[in-house]
Amino acid sequence: FKDFSVAENVEVAAMSAHRIGRAEAQKRAQDALELMGIGHLADLPASILPQGEERRVEIARALATQPRFLLLDEPGAGLNDAEIEILLPTLQRIRQVRGCGILIVDHDMRLIMSLCDRIHVLNYGQTIAEGSPDGLIAAHAGGPTVHFTTDAVDLSWLADVQGVERVVRAGSRVTVHGSGPLLAYTAAALVEHGIAPADLRSKRKSLED
Repeated sequence: FKDFSVAENVEVAAMSAHRIGRAEAQKRAQDALELMGIGHLADLPASILPQGEERRVEIARALATQPRFLLLDEPGAGLNDAEIEILLPTLQRIRQVRGCGILIVDHDMRLIMSLCDRIHVLNYGQTIAEGSPDGLIAAHAGGPTVHFTTDAVDLSWLADVQGVERVVRAGSRVTVHGSGPLLAYTAAALVEHGIAPADLRSKRKSLED
């Protein structure tokens, strides 16, 4: 409610979920705002808040209802990196202080991997992987790849370089799949064979891929 103060917005949520008086609603609202790190904004008009603080007010409204599970649909959507950096430890604190579960849907893998104990990876509504963050990384994240461009004709020797498992070429673009410090191995071998590649870089496959 843009015409209400921050505190009044949270009080309304508390009173809508429970038959409580104004004094108790005010206490629950203040507790929720403090937990979200925005207690100092309680008396400000909700209409003047930037998006990051507005998002925390929205979550405080949910907390004021004293849920057993907090359901969050893309809480990081529309927030910049700095705002997400503030939001993440705040969400972690909710679990520690309130002891309520959090069910979160989001595409931000940094947020998901930092916050969740268990993850379901969905593709068009179908679960394609599930497990702990570390378990998913171990099971589904691949080894490093090295990419570069060269006009050299014969690269068959690359397959015998330490750490190299597979070499894929499409015209002048070359992708090397393998393990270990693959970039160092590949770069050293290219120098040994007198090849100066363009755009040499390394990438490690992640769950986002």
